[in-house]
Amino acid sequence: CCLPLAKALGEHRRLQSLHLAQTGLSSGRLGPVAARCCAAILRSESLQTLDLSWNLFAEDSFVELGKGVSASSSLSKLSLVACGERPGAQSGDRAIDHFFEFLSTNSSIASLDVSLNHIDYRGALVLEDALEAHEALTDLTISDNPLQRLGFRSLLRLLARDASKLLWLSAADCMAPGNASQN
Repeated sequence: CCLPLAKALGEHRRLQSLHLAQTGLSSGRLGPVAARCCAAILRSESLQTLDLSWNLFAEDSFVELGKGVSASSSLSKLSLVACGERPGAQSGDRAIDHFFEFLSTNSSIASLDVSLNHIDYRGALVLEDALEAHEALTDLTISDNPLQRLGFRSLLRLLARDASKLLWLSAADCMAPGNASQN
């Protein structure tokens, strides 16, 4: 039932704001259908605000989100709070990092919230690279992630770049306890 609803939402001609936070649109619950639902929703040509917070997504869903965001010219505000799975013990990959790679080809998102997604210095580096010349992003919230010093350096370099349009950055509680000495 999720996919037909997602397709209907994506085809809606006047839908501007969609809040699906904590609705069970999770990869763990829906498997690969979650990725297809994300793709279907992002086909909307009128959607400006999308909140998918507190839905746990795997890599395939983040890739579909990235593709959809990349193709969108109307989406200006995206909230993905607490959507990232914990990193794999062996690879250390964070699923949300795959989404970040698509942001460089989007030109409409002005506000992005990726708080509580286990983003570390590696994810911050990917984000820095993707957003260094982003045409619209002015507001980034990346709070409650274990960025550490190296992650903060990536974000500060992003803020300092002339090409960056970023005006507001919230990175509260990004120094994990007990790791303050990490470079």
